[in-house]
Amino acid sequence: MNFLLPSQELDYIKMRINGVGEAANSARWIFASTTITCMVQLVVLWNFNLSWLRVMVAQDQIRLKSRGANPLLAETLATQWVESIYFNIPIISVKASVTDLGIIGGVGLLILVTWKLYALKRENYLIEDLLTEVSTKLTTCKSYVYFGIMGHQLFVNVNPGGESRKYGNAKGEPLREQDAEAAILSRKRDRQLDRGRIRLRRILLSSLTKRSWGDLARALGNLIPRRIPRMPNDASGKAFVLVMFMLPSLTVYAAFVSDICSLYTYSVFRHTREDLIAILPFESYYWRLVVNGVLAIVVTRLTLSAYGYQSGTVQMMQDAYDSGWDILRER
Repeated sequence: MNFLLPSQELDYIKMRINGVGEAANSARWIFASTTITCMVQLVVLWNFNLSWLRVMVAQDQIRLKSRGANPLLAETLATQWVESIYFNIPIISVKASVTDLGIIGGVGLLILVTWKLYALKRENYLIEDLLTEVSTKLTTCKSYVYFGIMGHQLFVNVNPGGESRKYGNAKGEPLREQDAEAAILSRKRDRQLDRGRIRLRRILLSSLTKRSWGDLARALGNLIPRRIPRMPNDASGKAFVLVMFMLPSLTVYAAFVSDICSLYTYSVFRHTREDLIAILPFESYYWRLVVNGVLAIVVTRLTLSAYGYQSGTVQMMQDAYDSGWDILRER
């Protein structure tokens, strides 16, 4: 394949693709750091509320039997459980307790989510600007740019629809111009049908509540496909990616719920069965819960914004694929 690109233009495209790669690499490391931080906090919350050690320490019958058979067993279990509800804050090497997770963990995740938002925003803008420039000014290097960007992406996975993905002849040469145009037109029809199905599902849900049957009839009339493509079932993968993106928000809300539940549940640290909310003054826990709730809302908004930029990047690469950028070879 001969890339008919001047040397200066090729160097410029390489520089732009490298910029996208650096932005994608930064976003990937921030995403990994955020995920690890969330998992550490969730493990600590699990140990504090639902672990087997808590069950063995909290139940009176188990503690009484263990004292009779082995006096040191109950104390050892209690010590291990208490140690499991502490976590280390990296870089500054400070140990914090699960009781402070709502504030300390929330602030830490707020910082990480802000970094992730700006990293994904920067990557999105770089890709959008590069694709726009290539589609308007540098039309002879679409395939080069497409594969250069896709090589740096982690969660960007285009949906090929029902096509076989086997383009080119037996010698590996690019398709003829008319064959490439036919393949691109087929892709666009498949994608139009796919997006029509999504729109139809939304209208069905709206029709059940608003009874807008006219919109439903018009949507059905527009969904008469010329052929039915075999769409791959990747809904579970997309759902899992969404859960990973929303993990900071879920972690902060989990800490918030844990703090509320701890006020109304029995604690092994007290000799009486009296709830903690009846012992603590109102001011001592009210502001903690307010700050935790505010952090949860802010982290959720930032996380949704970051996911929006990631979804925009996926959509841009999907549109480039539907337009045949991966088979538009330079002549």
